[in-house]
Amino acid sequence: MSSSLFTNILQLYGFIALGVIISLLLKNKRELIGKVATFLIVNILTPIVIFLTLTTTEYALPFSMIFQILLVESASVGFCWITTYYILRNKIEDRKKLGSYMFLNGFPNVMIYGIPIVIAFFNETLIVIPVIFASGALFLRGTLGMYIGEKFGADISLSFKDTIKRLFTFPPLLGIIAGVIAMNLDFNTSILISIKDILSPFYSGLGAVLIGLILSKIAANEIKLYSKDILIVAIWRFLLSFVFFLCVVFLLHFPTDQTEIRTILLIAVIGPPAVMNVSFAMYFKLDEKFAAMSVATITLVALILLPIIIYFGTNFF
Repeated sequence: MSSSLFTNILQLYGFIALGVIISLLLKNKRELIGKVATFLIVNILTPIVIFLTLTTTEYALPFSMIFQILLVESASVGFCWITTYYILRNKIEDRKKLGSYMFLNGFPNVMIYGIPIVIAFFNETLIVIPVIFASGALFLRGTLGMYIGEKFGADISLSFKDTIKRLFTFPPLLGIIAGVIAMNLDFNTSILISIKDILSPFYSGLGAVLIGLILSKIAANEIKLYSKDILIVAIWRFLLSFVFFLCVVFLLHFPTDQTEIRTILLIAVIGPPAVMNVSFAMYFKLDEKFAAMSVATITLVALILLPIIIYFGTNFF
């Protein structure tokens, strides 16, 4: 386990370093490359990987297992939202910044950060765990997340119809829906398995390259400017979320792979802020610069802590 863990960590960090190198060599096109990579991952590769995973998995998914994963996801987001609002509302005068805090503290990066890590370090069939976790996050982001954006952001108002439309036209959710339908149909999945075997390593590598592109945007003077705010987000992402998870982890029981599933949920719950939080900050005219800096710097911290997190989970859960 330790040698394979070390190899996978080096491989993951190697792709991240490649992203940094690409960004530095093509600095003038960095924004374009980042947008293209994000579009490919979120709108094309993620729904395809989710679909292939659900349709080819032989992993048993009893209702109790799905319920526990969704409950952990929704409870962790709710815990972060409530604590963020009631602890920071009288300390953060800028409502736009407080709105950014709500998204950054509440929504970890499961799609771009979590799923490639599961592919790199665990049995590939377990990718279904972050997929279920992400489906809960997609629903919360597309419903209550929209309300929070309207409440703390600029004069942007979305009707209930617009909110539902945005939610159900989001490609990763479409991948989940298509996969759930297809997994209940009886057909030969050998071709899909072959496609998944080819696509999964590419998806994992591209996800790590995108993380490198994000990290390359870090500027020392900007980190210093936002250092206090970034530290607060880090406290919520790594400390308070970790305390929350320790309070519930031993209540979670799974029929197989319990240690691995608990560890994957730990990685998801205390992951760095989701890249999509920056898009939401831009859309609702929150503090997008703060959001971008937090995603970049805290992703770096998360990568440094990743070996410790995996070791802790696989040895104590």
